[in-house]
Formats: sequence, C-alpha cells, structure tokens
Amino acid sequence: MMTQKIGIIAQEGTNPAFVHGTYHVVNNLLNSCDNAGRYQVFEVKNIVPFVRPLIQKGIQQAISEERYTQRGYRQINAEPIMNGMLEYSAAHPDTELVMVMNDSIYASDLNYFLGVNRKCLSRLGYLLNTTIISCGKNSPFEMDPLTFQTVLMHELGHRFGATDHQNRNPGELYDYKQLGTHCTTPGCIMNVANSLRDGQLAARRRATYCSACLRAMKKEFSR
Repeated sequence: MMTQKIGIIAQEGTNPAFVHGTYHVVNNLLNSCDNAGRYQVFEVKNIVPFVRPLIQKGIQQAISEERYTQRGYRQINAEPIMNGMLEYSAAHPDTELVMVMNDSIYASDLNYFLGVNRKCLSRLGYLLNTTIISCGKNSPFEMDPLTFQTVLMHELGHRFGATDHQNRNPGELYDYKQLGTHCTTPGCIMNVANSLRDGQLAARRRATYCSACLRAMKKEFSR
C-alpha cells in the first residue's frame, strides 16, 4: 500500500510556532487513528522547496485580489492558493497539503473563515484534499496558539470523515449551509463553529473528538 504524505507549508512570515504546532497536531491525529500507518506527515523544511513555486503563484494572485474591510483590516482571497494546492496534489497523488496562512482570508462563498477543508475529484477520478487555516494576524480574527490548534483539529476532522453521513446516525449530524456537516454531541470539537469566539470557547474547554467522530475517522483511515 502506497504511503500518503501530508505536507505542512506556510505563508512567508508566519509565526514558526503555528507552523510546527500544525505538524504536531497532524502527527498526533495520525498516531491516534492511522493504525495501518498509511499516512506520513512531512517536516515543513522537507516539502516547502518542492511546492514553493506553485503555491507562491497562488499567493501572488491572492494578494492581487486583496481587500480591506470597513474596519480597515486586510484580507486576501484564499481560493487561488487552494487551487494551487489542489493542482500540486493532482500532479502528486501521494501528497496532500495543509497550508498555514498569516493573513486573514476570505473566499467567494465565505466573507471570512478561520480554516477550511476542500475536496474535489481529479481528472483521473481520485479524490484530492486541501486544508488551509489562517492565524488571522493583525485582524479581529487573530488566534492564540491553543485556539489555532483547536480550529485545525476541527478542519482535520472534516478532512478525515469525522462527520461522514455513512458513518453517523442522521440525528447526530448538523448541516449548516456552506459550512458542511457537523456533530451535535455536546462538547465535541466537530460542533458547528462559525466565529472566532466559538473556537476560543472550544479551546478553553479543551474540546476534542467525541467517541462517534473518533470511530468515524478510524474507519476512514482503515479504508
């Protein structure tokens, strides 16, 4: 069985503590759920040189589409970056990317977001994944390290099927518009969160995956 690689990359100028924290969160999740050892997380320094030209092109386009809100803080469009990440994964099917952004970000269907996981099918019919998360520096959405890790765990839960309809009872799921499917078990890290305050509250109570979400992810890893 081919090993799947998860590469951690970052926008230039991002606090290294957030970047290396991302590595440890991904690695801890793999240790908890990937019993078959299908996935390997890449050290930041090992993967950045191979993807920088493609992602940098996306960042340059994203910055060219920057905007300033009425409150005066800067946002950049995350979609060109995600497209570049998906393009890289299409060319390298054994690798998916997790991107740590410094800037506050938006997309065509979201006025702002802290993190997102996007999926699409390649031309060859295999599933591509990309995850992007923003530190929100110098904006109202700036996160402390614990909140950042909590939001990242939430997005990784989406990536690895924590709230997959096939794995969960319909009564335990909540589909919130474009934000996707979420868990309704009280205190689960996969509860719907549509604001920075939601993420901060989850971080303060040290939220984690409920037993049903954890089982769903283990099932996903075993496929």
